[in-house]
This record gives sequence, structure tokens and C-alpha cells, in this order.
Amino acid sequence: MVFYNDLRVAKNCSLCLSMILGWEKLTKETKVLEESSWCRLIIEEMTVSLAAPALASQSFTNNQRPAVLKGIALMKLHKIPQWMRSVFDNSSISGILENLAASNLSSEILALFRELLKFNFLSTEQIATINQMLQITPS
Repeated sequence: MVFYNDLRVAKNCSLCLSMILGWEKLTKETKVLEESSWCRLIIEEMTVSLAAPALASQSFTNNQRPAVLKGIALMKLHKIPQWMRSVFDNSSISGILENLAASNLSSEILALFRELLKFNFLSTEQIATINQMLQITPS
């Protein structure tokens, strides 16, 4: 449902999944999340759609916000799934930054970058690019 064409439905599903992921803090059960192919699929589709929009699946190109919320929730887990480092590698983050501009930065994307920064996923160059984008006033 995170890939659903109706943005309201997709965003609500993503928020529900994020809430369920938040329960991990109470239960300390991360094994299910680490092995979840669905979580990984959602995050991989999100990074592809942001880094190379032409390669993303048609159902996902409408709006990435629900998946970005899921990515943020995964980054806030007690233990981040190991596969997150391979999905958010240097080339995918650089590709995402190449396709972003100050005019299309959303609060969700900024929150995702904040989480990536917190866990040292971003290089110095990528941080500088984000800072530069934030200083540009969209026209």
C-alpha cells in the first residue's frame, strides 16, 4: 500500500508502518526488520526513484514521500538494519543529491538527510551540497 497511487492512502500506510517500527523500541525485536525484504524493497525503490527517476517503477514515480517516511522510521530504530548501508551507499546518495534542487526539497527529504547525517552515511562533499541547496532561495 506504500506504493498505492492515492497519496493519502500511501502516506497513511507509511505512517502506520513507521508507528509499528517505533514499537521496536519497546520490544527490542529487530530480527524481523533486519530480514524484511519488504522494508528493503520500499527503501531500494525510494532511492532509485530519487537517484534515477527514469529507472523507478511506474507505480512509485508519483510520490516518494511515504517511502521516505518509512526510511526515516528505519533510521530511528534501536539497531539500523545492516542492509541500509548498501542501499544508502555513496553513489545512491550522490545520485539523489544530483536530482534535487532547492525548489523540490521536502521536509521529509530533509529529515531523511538529517538521519543519514546522524549515522555517518553522508560524506563531507554531500553535506556541503545539502548546505548549498539550503542556502539557495527558490525562484
